[in-house]
Parts: sequence; structure tokens; C-alpha cells
Amino acid sequence: DMATDLCRCSDNAEAFGNINLNAPIVSIDLKDPGGALPAGQQNALGSDKPPQITLFRWGGLTTRNDPAWANVFTENGGIKSKWGSPSAAIVGLINWDVAFSTRSFFITEVEKLVEHIATSYSDTTDIILRTGQYFCCSFDTNTAYRRKFSRLRVQYFNQYLVDIFRRRLGKQRRIFVWDVALPFERRPFQSRDEESKSCSPNHARAEIIELENQLLFNAMCNQLFD
Repeated sequence: DMATDLCRCSDNAEAFGNINLNAPIVSIDLKDPGGALPAGQQNALGSDKPPQITLFRWGGLTTRNDPAWANVFTENGGIKSKWGSPSAAIVGLINWDVAFSTRSFFITEVEKLVEHIATSYSDTTDIILRTGQYFCCSFDTNTAYRRKFSRLRVQYFNQYLVDIFRRRLGKQRRIFVWDVALPFERRPFQSRDEESKSCSPNHARAEIIELENQLLFNAMCNQLFD
């Protein structure tokens, strides 16, 4: 129902067919009917061919990941031995890191991630960095989580992520930035303030996420066909 808060504000509880949104690893093959299955099966038809898309679901680079995020790079021969070297790897961070991590811890973990990517993926793998979403208006009063969101923290973490990837890997491979914050930061404050009044979560609303994805699709298609 498009009118409900669940749809407008937090659509993460929507049903998505065969895709298990709670699985730490999800393989998706768009060429095979049936969608996707959790980790351990390449696709719904049981094909021995690698899936087109593999999703690694992390809670940022924080200690909230169980198992630890780095395990996919270090266990069972490493990430490349099981899933190969992709044509593109999308790295989406910041939201959880800003909320639940410290600056020093984030810097240490990002450096580990850069090294894992450098040694695990060939130089032909393009890196797409998805920034953290814009922060606006509402604030978290949940004492159990104590999120540390602020606009300046989001901006700092975003910039550090982009800078370190470009500095360490930019000469060997192509680095692209999927900036999901900037287009919506430019909207009038009044427009963003209205969102906080209608949605209690302090993350981007569902329709904004659809626009974020459209930015990615347009950029990838333009890159392929230019």
C-alpha cells in the first residue's frame, strides 16, 4: 500500500520473491527464472555457472557484523576463488559506520578493505563507491543503539572513503563515485524537513532510494554505450 508508512518510509520489510534479504550473502542471476537463493547455491536452477550479481550484506565495517565482514576475503580460499573477479564491484558504506563507529576505527577498517580488494580482484574490476545517504532533520532517541548521525560526520566519512580508494587504487583501476547524498542535499531544507515530519526514521525514504538506483543505472548504461 503506497499510502502506508511501511511503504513510504521503511520498505525493507517488503516481500521480494525468492531473495532472502536477511542472508549475509545472496546470489542473483537475472538470466535464470526464479530470482535468487541465499548463499550456498549459485542460482535458483542450480546452475554451475557463477551468478551475475552477488550481494554481500554488511552492517558497514563495524563490529556489528557476525561473521566479520573480512571473512569473505580470508576464508575458504578467499572471495575470488568462489565468485571470481567481477567486472564491477559496488562498495556501499558510511550509513552504519557513521551511526555506530568511530573515526579512527573506520579509517583502520577501510584500509583493510582497500588491501583486500587490491589483492583479491584483478585490475580490470571497476570499483563503484556508493556514498552514505544524506542526513536530515530527525534524530534517533533509541538509547539501545545510540546512533551518532550528524551531517558533518556523513560528509567526512564520505570524503575519506573516496579519497583513500582513489589514492591507493586509482592508478591501477577505474574508480567511480555513486554519490547518493549530493543530489538530495541540494534540495531546499523545507522539503527535507517535511520528510522528517512524515517519517520517523532518519534515513532516506523509499522513493528517494528509487532515484538513487536510477542514477546508478543511468551512469552504468552511459559508461557501457559511450
